[in-house]
Amino acid sequence: MSGNIVDARLQLNKVVREISYSSTGVTVKTEDNSTYQADYVMVSASLGVLQSDLIQFKPQLPSWKILAIYQFDMAVYTKIFVKFPKKFWPEGEGREFFLYASTRRGYYGIWQEFEKQYTDANVLLVTVTDEESRRIEQQPDSQTKAEIMEVVRSMFPDEDVPDATDILVPRWWSDSNN
Repeated sequence: MSGNIVDARLQLNKVVREISYSSTGVTVKTEDNSTYQADYVMVSASLGVLQSDLIQFKPQLPSWKILAIYQFDMAVYTKIFVKFPKKFWPEGEGREFFLYASTRRGYYGIWQEFEKQYTDANVLLVTVTDEESRRIEQQPDSQTKAEIMEVVRSMFPDEDVPDATDILVPRWWSDSNN
């Protein structure tokens, strides 16, 4: 066995935009304008996708299903990677994570270094959630980088903290193509 799925009914890497259903069957339309028909369909989209209305259901789902979907709070979670020309943070056993306490809830609070996994990468990861994630996804990377530099320099006031050379800000919440 090769492990490859050979059933032609399974479609991978298709972005579903509409599911129309009735007692006679289901029609699924994808972003690339493909259409698929079946007797049944299994929807395995995440709660976040269902709450975003990226998939239109025709007719609309029953009220009890919509209520169930929106009873859960889907948190937005963003991991920002920041590369530096050199290390300036503490290293060694038990020093993989750093915490930053701000008066703003969730403002660049959880940091991680990767020296054990990626020696000499000089990369820090900072995690933000919910409102901070939404705010950061809407601003230019240059502003995020400036905010991060201010935080890092306040975390390590006795160190010569160089400017970050690169930053990666995934925009999973605001960019459906990610």
